[in-house]
Amino acid sequence: MIVLGACFNPPDAPIDTDASDASDGGTTSTGPGDSTSTADDSTGPGSPCDPNPCENGGECIPEGEGPLCVCPEGFSGDACEIPPADACESNPCENGGECVADGEGFGCECAAGFEGELCEIDIDECADAPCQNGGTCTDQIDGFGCECPSGFEGDACEVNTDDCAPMPCVNGMCIDGVESFECQCGPMFEGDLCECALQGPAQVDYTNQGTFTAGMLYDDPPGIMVTGSNTINVLNLNGLGIVGGSSSNSVDGNEFIEFTFDHPSTSTTYFVSSAGNGDGDGFVGEATIQAFGEAGAPLGNMPVNGTGVFNLNTMFGAGVRITRFRVTANADSFRVSNVSVSPVVCP
Repeated sequence: MIVLGACFNPPDAPIDTDASDASDGGTTSTGPGDSTSTADDSTGPGSPCDPNPCENGGECIPEGEGPLCVCPEGFSGDACEIPPADACESNPCENGGECVADGEGFGCECAAGFEGELCEIDIDECADAPCQNGGTCTDQIDGFGCECPSGFEGDACEVNTDDCAPMPCVNGMCIDGVESFECQCGPMFEGDLCECALQGPAQVDYTNQGTFTAGMLYDDPPGIMVTGSNTINVLNLNGLGIVGGSSSNSVDGNEFIEFTFDHPSTSTTYFVSSAGNGDGDGFVGEATIQAFGEAGAPLGNMPVNGTGVFNLNTMFGAGVRITRFRVTANADSFRVSNVSVSPVVCP
């Protein structure tokens, strides 16, 4: 307790060897005819401390004709009327914090995003790794920012970007991935975007086509170009034939018939309606088939003989796409009556 106001330091009482103690409420003789009451009535009616002149909880003590105020810590003045000095006067709180003084000091009410006794600490909002899916977090005042990897978006990179939003699949259903998509194609469609239509089998007959000497035949649809090395003709309306010359049906060189398609074919057959046995070995229509796949890639050579249907997908592998094939005569002549193809038409 700090005593402020009038000086309060009472002197030591003189020793009176002649005085005698009295009982409580009695009198003490100080000389002939004089007596003083010892009753404590410092705050009673008529006392300088009635009413209490001390403010802010100060304790009043009578002192002669005037009161003495014993002030609480921090207050001063004769009546303890002067409050403590303003601890917030120097604005100690940082980063926009609000200073609040009390009787013993001050406190800081921090702005959002800061902490500490003086609001001196910027709270790290990235401490809990809020960015998802590999996003990079950047701390901000009362918040954070996320730099998202490709394929993600959102405040916390929580959203997988919808790569199907532009509806890329032409004839199928789009399945969204991470920075990618996949098209599930409907029946009779294929391609990355289901943009290619699978056409059903189409047959081109080469009977009753006339005579084509060292020439070219082109049918559209389905788009089959036919060329030959020497003579392509139709004899007895029996199909395209390989012969050695205009008047001989013996093979005297590497005569061939070649078929080239406008579109890759998923199923390719050709039909040999008749064949000769020029070398007399008992095998008719001895020849070699050479096939080519997409982008002109060679698929290999295959020896054949006889008549009937020849299936290139059986010979060169299921699922191959034929873009061109050539039948070269080895020793015997033969005739091709028709070709069947199932083209894949892409825009």
